[in-house]
Amino acid sequence: MKKQLIFFRNRASEGSEGEEENGILFAKYIFSLWKFILAAVLVFVFAAFNGYFFAQNSPLETKLVLENLQEVLGPIVEMTPFGQFLFVVLNFWLALLV
Repeated sequence: MKKQLIFFRNRASEGSEGEEENGILFAKYIFSLWKFILAAVLVFVFAAFNGYFFAQNSPLETKLVLENLQEVLGPIVEMTPFGQFLFVVLNFWLALLV
């Protein structure tokens, strides 16, 4: 752990002592999260492979899912960029309330 701190300390931006200390604290914090970051990446990779193999093994169901998505998202694609922005924001707020 001491070697890693020296590594981050050497790469800290040159500036005041407080900035360097903040950089080291940030590096310690990020390093303490490595297990959770790795777990999130592995879940994402597993889901991507799972989706790919599902699509390969079930092309008819994949076609139905894509058609349903196109039907649901079709009106959103036709909106103006500002309309899309409002849709995303309102959808987010509704998801927060539910």
